[in-house]
Amino acid sequence: MRDLGKQIIPLDQSISFEIDCNGEPGNQFYSDAKRLKIIFNNLLSNAVNFRDTTKAQCQIQISIQVTKEGAAIQFEDNGIGIEAIHIDKIFQMFYRATEHGTGSGLGLYIVNEVLLKLGGSIKVQSQPNQFTRFSLWIPSAV
Repeated sequence: MRDLGKQIIPLDQSISFEIDCNGEPGNQFYSDAKRLKIIFNNLLSNAVNFRDTTKAQCQIQISIQVTKEGAAIQFEDNGIGIEAIHIDKIFQMFYRATEHGTGSGLGLYIVNEVLLKLGGSIKVQSQPNQFTRFSLWIPSAV
């Protein structure tokens, strides 16, 4: 996961990426790389697609904290946000919280299903026009 920053290239200069990977020395995280890639791709895609283009600087922050038990991962952006009435439904298949964008409503459903396969969990916090934060817990496979 430490090489994550090398794999993310901003689409344009108006998107700022910040990646912070921490953990105690010696802690290692083992998981299914293909499934992790699905999770990261979907959450990053949403952050880019639902950015607030009226803001001078769009920000996407990823923090990863590795412990002996697993990884706590947080994705946060300063995009258009999600209204409270939609929060409980966004992980349902085909649910779209906004008409902004062209998504099918499958991305967050897929993220949740993949996390369940890994024994993990996801929580979301959001304020419209302010931020969206996805907090994930993924246990280490070893």
